[in-house]
Amino acid sequence: MIQHDDEQRAVGGRSGCQIQVVFGAVRDDDRQMDGSSELPSVWFSATVRFALYTEDASYFMPSVSVYTFQAVDHEAAFVRVLEIGRAEERTYVNAEDVHVRIAMTEVETLNMLGDDLDGTEVFWWPGEEQATSPYLWDHTFTPETSTPSTAL
Repeated sequence: MIQHDDEQRAVGGRSGCQIQVVFGAVRDDDRQMDGSSELPSVWFSATVRFALYTEDASYFMPSVSVYTFQAVDHEAAFVRVLEIGRAEERTYVNAEDVHVRIAMTEVETLNMLGDDLDGTEVFWWPGEEQATSPYLWDHTFTPETSTPSTAL
């Protein structure tokens, strides 16, 4: 993590998440090995909420996407995730001749992941709590038989 001299402040996020935002002057030890003042990029993840809805208000569907990308700090990462989210926005006319809009509604989380993404968790969904478990304590799970879907 890149450390800065002046100020650090925690910014509250949704669902109890906290985003650590760092402000201040870059110290000499933050400089690249070649002497340049450009900071090295690190990986970030961001959770972005979208709304898909029709002009006639007959349909609405919220969605959540998680993106990974590189930036030099949280400020640059926030700008970058806004660019990514805005690139996903669009309007079109569907097969029923109704105008549809996809709009970014919120950047919900912004997390610095570091230099190496190997094995880094980028999304976690807690699910809904249930009064009783659907599994016996000694149930044998077989995740190796899974058939994962892919978005591409």
